[in-house]
This record gives sequence, C-alpha cells and structure tokens, in this order.
Amino acid sequence: MLHRADRPDRAAWVAAVEGALARIERGPLQKVVLARRTDFRFAEAPTRSCCCTGCGRRTRGIPLRLRAEGGATFLGVSPERLYRREGRRILSEAVAGTRRRGDSEREDQAIGDALLDSEKDRREHRFVADTVGRKLGEICRSYRADHEVSLLKLARLQHLCRRFEGTLRGSVDDVAIVAALHPTPAVAGNPTAAAVAEIASREPFHRGWYAGPLGWVGPRGADFTVAIRSGLLNGNRLALFTGAGSCAARARSRSGRSSRTSSPAS
Repeated sequence: MLHRADRPDRAAWVAAVEGALARIERGPLQKVVLARRTDFRFAEAPTRSCCCTGCGRRTRGIPLRLRAEGGATFLGVSPERLYRREGRRILSEAVAGTRRRGDSEREDQAIGDALLDSEKDRREHRFVADTVGRKLGEICRSYRADHEVSLLKLARLQHLCRRFEGTLRGSVDDVAIVAALHPTPAVAGNPTAAAVAEIASREPFHRGWYAGPLGWVGPRGADFTVAIRSGLLNGNRLALFTGAGSCAARARSRSGRSSRTSSPAS
C-alpha cells in the first residue's frame, strides 16, 4: 500500500458524530447513520477475483459485483436484502444491531443472547422493523412479520433480524417498491427525511452506490440488496465504505464514535 486517506479523518469523524448526537438530543431526529470513506492506493492493481472470490461463501452474506463505466468495479458482501419479489409475493427483512461471533459455541450463544437482551440494539432494530412494516402496509394488500426477533448469524458477525412476507397490491411495480423501502433506518436513520438531511450536511463525500439498492428486475420477479460492506475498485485505487448509527440512547451516553465494527445495516 502506497497511500491511505480517510474521509473524514478521525478528528472530523468524532466532531461529526458529536454534532449528530447533539442534533438528536434536540429532536425530532432519533437516529442517523453516518459513513466514512477510506481511499487506498497500491503499487499494483488488486484483481477483482482476489477481492471477490468466495467472499459470499466465507461471510455467508450476499455477494455484490457491478462493473461500471471507465473500468471501475463496485463490490462487496452485504448481510441485508432490501426485498425479493416472486410474482406478486414480496419478502423483506429488518436487520440491525451488531455483535461479533464467539470463538466457541458457548461464547457465541452468550454473545447472541446479550444482543437479544440489549435495549439499545432492540430500539435501533425497532426503527427499522417499524418502518419496513409501515411501508409494506402501503404497497401490500396484506403482509405478516415474524412474531419474534431472531439472530442472523454470519461468519464473523451476528445481527438482530425480523423477516416479512406480503402480497403486493395490483398496481405496485418494482420502481414503487424500491421508492417505498429505500432508504431504511439501517442506512439513513429515523425519521428518514431528517436523517437524510443530516447526512448531507455532515458527510464530506457522495455515497454513490454505497448503501443504495442494487439488484435485478425480471418479468417474474426481482431481487435487491442493500449495498453495504462494500467498496469501489478502480485500477490501483480502492475506496472502502463503513458507517455507524447514532441514536438517542447513544446521545445520552456519548458512545457510538467508532465505525470499525458497525456498518450501516448493522
């Protein structure tokens, strides 16, 4: 590696989070997800196969790979599906709250139980689940959700998860579905409009595809993923994106300053 640049740098990141927490304390903003971009420059170009091969299998996530104009490649492995459509049937999920996996089965269970018992993580997950449920109610004739929150266990991390299934209204197409469900509080915050405005005022870069809906549409179905845990590879340059959510509970404790573990779906 020849060069690394963080946007924002550590001091600016802490200031941005502190500013967001102060904004949350004043209301009505309840949660905002701020992101960072880290740019690397290498002596030689990393290969796409080196970055991507086996990632989905190793992490148990959804692999992302999109070739852009000019030779750049957007790639990553996301834990979160925005929705899948099978005819008029739609499947979605609310994913939020993050803990590492344990080194043993016993430790892993203890960490998962602590996540399920965490009031802060439950609150953040409710922001996402309540929003997904409300939006599905607008575009579906009927829908149902899991009765209980479960654990989504990936290779290195585990998250709170609640899954949804519904039947779409007759006039609803995929453009309307994406517009309704994106962005969720997991990648923006809550309420959505206030969170998006806060993000625009504090992030020193454009997110591009990061945290956006990435997928495909066909005559019988569609499948879209939330493009987090991702990066942009262009020749010998690689941009990686991470983020962390700040909410009212964190505002009171002044935590949530690190983006090293969380990303905006966590």
